[in-house]
Amino acid sequence: MPDAPPIDLSAIPESQRAAVLAVLQENGALKEANRRLEHLVAELNHGRVR
Repeated sequence: MPDAPPIDLSAIPESQRAAVLAVLQENGALKEANRRLEHLVAELNHGRVR
């Protein structure tokens, strides 16, 4: 899945910026966790094939 275009936080109402930033940070953390899990699954599948 391609990355979303960058978000200009200054274009978001000030009262909502913290929430948007938190979602963006969580999205980054979830992408990293997904990358690690995909690597683990690939390693497990590789061991199973042997």
